[in-house]
Amino acid sequence: HNAFSRHASQKAVPRGYRKAAEGSLTFIPGGPADPNTKPLTENQANARLFGDRMAASHNIVNQLETGGKPIYNPLTIKAILTGPAGFSDIAYGQADASTQSAAQAMRDFINATLRRESGAAISASEYDNAMKQYFPQIGEDKTVTAQKRANRETAIQGIMDAGYMPG
Repeated sequence: HNAFSRHASQKAVPRGYRKAAEGSLTFIPGGPADPNTKPLTENQANARLFGDRMAASHNIVNQLETGGKPIYNPLTIKAILTGPAGFSDIAYGQADASTQSAAQAMRDFINATLRRESGAAISASEYDNAMKQYFPQIGEDKTVTAQKRANRETAIQGIMDAGYMPG
């Protein structure tokens, strides 16, 4: 079976629709199948894309925390994300799998957040500031880790909301 026939055989509900109580399909009001829904503006489409990237990265980082503490090395991540070329590559290559995964997720989260805000290239100092704003650092208490998790969630929600507001 190919992916399409496997998908079709599962009788998945098409995007933008939901099953009604009697089993028929109805469009989700305001969704992509709603005939009254206007096409997304470029700004809305970008907000949804950036928001989706941020949410996926947030979920990865959350999975790499135990009891409110990171199981990755924040100091190595700082070297990976803000260190000079060559040095950052060495730091990445020497890092364990959890630290590599967290670094990639943080890079994607920070890129999505800052590109959405400014659209400009991101400097090492901006990366450093965003890391301190959104992600656990060495020696921080678990209440601060929870505060930063909530900060990421607020940032994600703000960008996702921009994807659903009238253009």
